[in-house]
Amino acid sequence: MTPPPPDVIEAFGLNGSPEPMPGGRGLCYIVDQVVFKPSDDDVEAQWISKLVADLHISSQTLYRLAAPISTVSRPGTFLFKGWTASAFMPGSASPRGRFADIFGASRAFHADLAVLVLSKPDEIGRQSNRWTKAESVVWDGVDVDEIEGLHKATLAQFQPLLDKLCQVWRPLPDDIPCQLIHGDLTGNLLFEENMPPVILDHTFYWRPAEYANAIVVADGLAWAGEDRGLVDLYKANDNSIQLLVRAMYWRCLTYAIDTDVEWIRKALPNADYPKAVEVEVSAASARTTRHLDEANVASSLTRLISMTAATKLHAESLSHVPWKMLPSTPTLSFTIPSLHDGITLDCRVFHPRSLTISGSSSSSSSRSPGSWRKNVAIVAHPYAPLGGSQDDPVVDLVAGTLLKTGFVVGTFNFRGARGSAGRTSWTAKAERADYASFAGFLFHYAHFLDPFPRDLTHDRPTSPTGPPPSPAAIPTTPTIPQTSKEPPVLLFAGYSYGAMVTSQLPALHPILEPFAGPLTGTPAAEIRLRAQHLAESQNAAIHAAVRAARSRSHASRNSLGVRVGGDEDLLHVRKSHDGGGGRRSFSLEDAEDRIRKGVAELVARTRPKHGHHARSLSWRSRHRHGGSAGDSSSKASSASVEDIPEEAAGEGSEAKDSEHHLPAIPDLYAPRVAYLMVSPPVGMMTNLATMSFSLPFLRSHSHHKDRRAPGHEGHDSDKSLSDPDTDVDPDRKLVRNPSMVIYGDADKFLTAKKMRAWCKQLSEAEKGRSQFRSHEVSTAGHFWTEGKTLYVLRDAVDAFAKELLQGEKQ
Repeated sequence: MTPPPPDVIEAFGLNGSPEPMPGGRGLCYIVDQVVFKPSDDDVEAQWISKLVADLHISSQTLYRLAAPISTVSRPGTFLFKGWTASAFMPGSASPRGRFADIFGASRAFHADLAVLVLSKPDEIGRQSNRWTKAESVVWDGVDVDEIEGLHKATLAQFQPLLDKLCQVWRPLPDDIPCQLIHGDLTGNLLFEENMPPVILDHTFYWRPAEYANAIVVADGLAWAGEDRGLVDLYKANDNSIQLLVRAMYWRCLTYAIDTDVEWIRKALPNADYPKAVEVEVSAASARTTRHLDEANVASSLTRLISMTAATKLHAESLSHVPWKMLPSTPTLSFTIPSLHDGITLDCRVFHPRSLTISGSSSSSSSRSPGSWRKNVAIVAHPYAPLGGSQDDPVVDLVAGTLLKTGFVVGTFNFRGARGSAGRTSWTAKAERADYASFAGFLFHYAHFLDPFPRDLTHDRPTSPTGPPPSPAAIPTTPTIPQTSKEPPVLLFAGYSYGAMVTSQLPALHPILEPFAGPLTGTPAAEIRLRAQHLAESQNAAIHAAVRAARSRSHASRNSLGVRVGGDEDLLHVRKSHDGGGGRRSFSLEDAEDRIRKGVAELVARTRPKHGHHARSLSWRSRHRHGGSAGDSSSKASSASVEDIPEEAAGEGSEAKDSEHHLPAIPDLYAPRVAYLMVSPPVGMMTNLATMSFSLPFLRSHSHHKDRRAPGHEGHDSDKSLSDPDTDVDPDRKLVRNPSMVIYGDADKFLTAKKMRAWCKQLSEAEKGRSQFRSHEVSTAGHFWTEGKTLYVLRDAVDAFAKELLQGEKQ
């Protein structure tokens, strides 16, 4: 190859003699620390240089790029007479021992690519060479015999290896997402001590993100002497192992298409493709013996993982929002154990203005028995590994809108999100259990929350000098509002990944069954007792504040926040509701003591007079010494029998070493269930729909199989769920209960065509009696940052919430 002529060098603002560079197929030259390279296709070369220039701005963390240099006369033009120029980057090209760094750089690089390039560019795939021809065989189903320039002798040499790969070849999901990838990373990286790798010589394809790493594995096994450990480092699952099979097949086939037979004869002895194929076939064979559930969900999450950079921009992109819907301090901030494995989940509850003293006047008309109608909503957050949590701005928007409408709103952090223990699972089974845990809490909290009983709302104001009523005299038996035309609403909601989990929840009865008569010391028992205690504490606080406001002894005030449970933030405090003249605050140790004592009292109250006693109430206490099922990191424990004074133990204390079940709660209210999903990723829903939806934590409660949980009859129409081990079609509940999906037609996390088809199918189900509806928002993306789409989302949520409540007497 001839070097770049003087006018090319001058066009890029340089002056000097070009010197040949090693590598780069012998085509590259260097002039004054600038590398000149001839283009294979001018249109593609200009496009790649412009893309790399855009990426170069943010490429200093896990990878680096050689900055493209534009011509002097035309800034932004990176091509002159078939030549491109870029800054010289020093480093070693050997990948041995560097594969962890390669995978890290690759995933970061492809996450950034996914943000910049949202659809397949016309500029790629313009050339016809051995790599693109082999691609057409592997991905487009072209017959090998149709390939022009096929070298049959080389093909015969590789045919036994290709046949082995075909034995473990399995179909990939139809909806596996593709994006722009670098298809030849291994030989195009430079390494420098204590610096991120440099990515060179960009060869782009439109394939799944992990396919780029699969090619790296194929090259590492064949050329770098790597073994099965590289496959483990790649973290292969059932779908990504199939990408490995395709990557190896593609590499082997390229040699049969290469017309430079002499080069092949010299190069192949330096590689060990038979060993590489054997390693991959062994790994693929091992994976095929496993269940496919985890792999299907993992492949559905690939798009989310590859778009880490997009999630990083999410919070910043919503910084312009002119409101914050939720109060800065929740009514309650606490933790509960997950039904799945007992790990700690961080939770919050917000009361609407109708439940705060400052929400309206203290007159009896504003505190009628029907002012609290037990309408509650849960809003789940986006994918935790990408920064999703209950603090997400869209979660704030949805939850705050529901709160303003009159719902008591609960948010929580899935496992792996900040404030909650554990790690995010690949299958979302654990997260469904997390959601069900909080749903069980909020359902029972709403049941026991009765802040405005009839005796309080219809009596006369007490004398300013009279003492406030004793909390013991305040009734705690819940009352179902008699002024409502419709039963209360229990709304399950979520955004993004949280919407996916919401859509895959079972019907209400299987969710509530673990709480019907749980064994003390289990997560279900602790959740139920915490819900009852916190509700009764709020009843007492609101009662006292209402009476104090009526007596005009002090100003009315909001129900402020308290955090209880395990893993507390000791800086979080609560303003007192009591009737003292000033405000006082108390530490979380005080708050935890109150919870311990209150729950201990509940334990004593739930014991039968001549029955058995609980050995330990707390799941974490029960597993604190050597147990692995609970959250071993928690330093604070909940109440146990050892904390209960003897006088509170009641009769039968001699049997306290035995365990018992909490009694069933009489007259549980029966809510109307509804579902709200904002921007649910359709691909994940499609794969999850093939899985079993009997929640694993229900199997340990099979002895309650004949006890139908209140709240199921009459308002949850799926009668087949009386058996908790029954697999459930998750779409059925969306059809038979009021359900709304809100999404944008520009959402890159889903395919609008598939979303419309799914919505149409559900809305037309049940012979036109379906209660499922959808709302497609024009120009809205996944993060709702386009124009006024966030306002449209807010209004759509508000309209759906008001429609759910419109049957109530206001």
